[in-house]
Amino acid sequence: MVIYKMDNHTSQLRDNRSRNDKDYDENDYTERERMGEFGPPTNTAPMQKPHPTRNKMIVIGVLVLVVIIVVVIVLLSNSSGSSDETTPTGTPTSTTGTTGTTGTTGTTTPAGTTGTTTGSTTPAGTTGTATNSTTPTGNNAKPRRTTVVDCGYVESPRGWVDLEGGTAYCRYVGGSDTEAPWWSCALANETSEYSDKGVYKYEDHKSKLTALKPGDLPQCSVRPTSVTDCGYPEKQQGWMALDKPGQFTNYCRYVGNSIPESYWSCTTLDTNNNKEILPYTDKGSISVPDFKDPNKFHPLKHGELPKCAVRRTILNDCGYKEKPRGWFDLDGDGLYDDFCRFVGNSIPESWWSCTKNDDPNDKLSEKGKYAYTDNPRPYNGGITSCP
Repeated sequence: MVIYKMDNHTSQLRDNRSRNDKDYDENDYTERERMGEFGPPTNTAPMQKPHPTRNKMIVIGVLVLVVIIVVVIVLLSNSSGSSDETTPTGTPTSTTGTTGTTGTTGTTTPAGTTGTTTGSTTPAGTTGTATNSTTPTGNNAKPRRTTVVDCGYVESPRGWVDLEGGTAYCRYVGGSDTEAPWWSCALANETSEYSDKGVYKYEDHKSKLTALKPGDLPQCSVRPTSVTDCGYPEKQQGWMALDKPGQFTNYCRYVGNSIPESYWSCTTLDTNNNKEILPYTDKGSISVPDFKDPNKFHPLKHGELPKCAVRRTILNDCGYKEKPRGWFDLDGDGLYDDFCRFVGNSIPESWWSCTKNDDPNDKLSEKGKYAYTDNPRPYNGGITSCP
C-alpha cells in the first residue's frame, strides 16, 4: 500500500512539473518577444500556424485537376484520330463489291451503274463492259442456239425460250396431210435441233416466248410484223420467198399513186444491215408471180398484218352489180375488208347482206342484220369470181 501511494505521488509531481514547464515556456516566449529580442515590435497579429488538414485538401484538389486535364487531352486525341480513319456512309471500304466481283484494280462500281473501268465491279442485273468484270446473271449469261437447218413455219409462232440451262429456238415443224405440225425446240447444248414430239408444248411456252427477229438466226428469214404501205386491197397481196429459198417472208403488193398506175413491190431484208427490213423494191425489179402457184406466192391472210385489210378473192354471191356494193368496216378495226351487197332472187326482192372477211364459210348474213349505208368503199375488182 505504501508503494502504491509513493507511485501515485510521484506521477502527480511529474504532471505538475510538466505543466509548470509549459507555462514557463509560453510566458518566457511572450516576455522575450515583448522586449524585442526577435525584432522590433509590430502591430500585426501574431502569425498563425498552417492547418494540416487544409493543406492536404489543396494537394488532393490539384491532383484531381491534373487527372481531369490528362483525361480530356486523351479523349480529344482519340476523337481526332478516329475521324481520320472512319469511312463515311456510302463509300466503299474494301475492294470487294457487294453486288459483283472485283477486278484487278479493285474499283467498286456502285449498285445500279454500269462498270466501264478496268477491274470495276459489274452490278447484278447490268451488262458489264469492263475488263475482268463478271458476266451478270440473266439471259445474257446463258448459251444460245446459233444455227438450225429447219427454221420452222414462218406463218406460225417461233422464237426463243429458256430451257435446260440455255436459250433454245422453238418452232412448229413436221406435219403432213395426215399429221399436224408439232412444237419442237433446238436446245443450246444439244447437237440435234429437234426435240421429240410431245416433249414440249407451245401452250407452255407461249407466255415466255421471245419472237424471232431479223438477224437472230442468219439462215432464217423473218416476216415483218407491220408495214407502212399495205398496198391496194383490191389487188393481190401476199408473200414471196426472195430473201431465203422456201421462206415466204417478203410482203408483196401493188403500190403507187393510183390503181391504174400501181406496180408490184416487195419488202426485203437490208443486205448491209440484216436486222433492217426495207419497205419497197424499185418498179420493175420484181416480176409479178403466178398467184395461183403455191410454190411462188402465198396470199395474205386475215391477221397476218394487223394493220392491212385483207379482202377475199373468191365470193360465192357477188350481188347485183346494178345496185350498190363494196367494202365495209363491220368490226370497227379501221379495215374495210367486209364485203356487202344486195342479194336475192330478183332486184325488186333483193335485200342487204354482208360477208365478213374472217368468215371461212363465205356465208350471207341474215336479212335485216345489217342496215344499208351509202358510204361503202367502192368495189373496184379483186374478187376473181365477181365481174
